[in-house]
Amino acid sequence: MLGEIIGTGGIIGALLSVPYAKLLMGTSVGALAFLPGFLISSVAGAIIGLLILSRVKNTSIMRQPASQRS
Repeated sequence: MLGEIIGTGGIIGALLSVPYAKLLMGTSVGALAFLPGFLISSVAGAIIGLLILSRVKNTSIMRQPASQRS
């Protein structure tokens, strides 16, 4: 969850958008406008993923028979 937020949204994703902002908008200051959007969407995605994982973990799909456990 933390990797999703830092890698995709908060830091790396926003910083990688700086060269594109400079190219398309003529200034790298506009790249700071991407930070809140990247951060909000990655936090929401991480929370949704965590909710789905917690639901799937309790289903029979994720349970292995005792004979196959190591």
